[in-house]
Amino acid sequence: MVNDRFLRKVKCKMSACKVSVIIATYNTAAYLEECLDSVFSQTLRDMEVVLIDDGSTDDTESILRTYKRKYDNLVTCYWENQGVGNARNYGMTLAKGEYMVFMDPDDKYPCEDCLEKLYLAAKEHDVLICGGNILTNDNGVIGSAYRAGEGDERVSRNQVIDVKEYFYLVGHTRYLFKSEFIKWNQILYANYRRYQDQVFTIKALGAAGQLYELDYPVYEYRINHKRLEIDFDICIDILKGFRDTLKLICEYDLQLMFEKNYEEFINERMPDIARYAFCGRQEFDGVIRDINELVRGTKWYDEKYLVTCQSVLAYKQNAKETKSRLEELLRSGIPLIIYGAGANTRRLLSHYKDWMENVVGIAVSGLIGDDFEVEGIRVRNISTYNSYKLKAVVLITPNTKAKNEIIKKLVDMKFENYEWIDIRFLR
Repeated sequence: MVNDRFLRKVKCKMSACKVSVIIATYNTAAYLEECLDSVFSQTLRDMEVVLIDDGSTDDTESILRTYKRKYDNLVTCYWENQGVGNARNYGMTLAKGEYMVFMDPDDKYPCEDCLEKLYLAAKEHDVLICGGNILTNDNGVIGSAYRAGEGDERVSRNQVIDVKEYFYLVGHTRYLFKSEFIKWNQILYANYRRYQDQVFTIKALGAAGQLYELDYPVYEYRINHKRLEIDFDICIDILKGFRDTLKLICEYDLQLMFEKNYEEFINERMPDIARYAFCGRQEFDGVIRDINELVRGTKWYDEKYLVTCQSVLAYKQNAKETKSRLEELLRSGIPLIIYGAGANTRRLLSHYKDWMENVVGIAVSGLIGDDFEVEGIRVRNISTYNSYKLKAVVLITPNTKAKNEIIKKLVDMKFENYEWIDIRFLR
């Protein structure tokens, strides 16, 4: 918990406005206007927007000139590209709000009162951090990435909770932070090309000791609009960011955070790890050793958590077997239904775009418009495929969290044949 000395220091400080919205942007002009419109339409009027242009070469400058003429509470700064972490850190030095939030320029606020809801909850409950729900926007299809209290029945919604009973690792943009708390504790973003925000988030949560969980959508995160190749440099930055995050998890004794995220992270990143680990890349293997040593040093240690040459080889064998089984099904002539219309299905279709002869369609759980397609294949609710219950194989592509829900639904609907395809193996 934060000591009384800090709290006294915060209470004697006067802020120029209620909330500073900090945005670091780089070549995202295609989405920037929608983002800024959602910010400036917020009902919380006593706020400022601090935007750092991290060396954009597109139309960002022209857009910002237009918005500067319309809004006198927009603060902008241009500098040569130094990375999103450094840009956010500099934005914090300019921020004058009592609280601060972070916004990515290709995302937006889903409601006009997002900031007002966060601010009022933080003030009412006198907390240093207040977090809300995250929606996803997949080419116009709205889903849920996180809802307050998700995953742990002990944590109810709309209440103050102990960080040790909390596990959500990502989503730094869903939080409202007390500005003086962040600055007093010198909490900064890491200077990595990926995974720089988790270091900031966990240090803030650990230092605060508690947060308020607001059950209200406060952020809309755009997904599947960028295709990023994870090369060596990006992969090692991701691993370094995770290593640094893991250090903080251990330092603040966040066992639930570790148990809910460690294996999931390693499994998610294993396709990239398998490309570079134990292949003569000394820097990469050094970071793997750092992670293993951190795990060995925790009281939650288990051999299964270690990344070893044997685990990498086992992954490669599983990948080979999964690809072989998938290709067997695609060649079989058996009617196939792909369950899921997100990034994993797109990855599957991109790898096997010429193998789709026996795919009868894509299925989802929700309601979908008749004109919705993925790579030219119609997307429909799973109920429209009832006639295929006995003769089709349903290929489930979403991750492990959604997989179990989908399998339960298929069993309830009496589909007889279904298989989960681990799309990570297709990288």
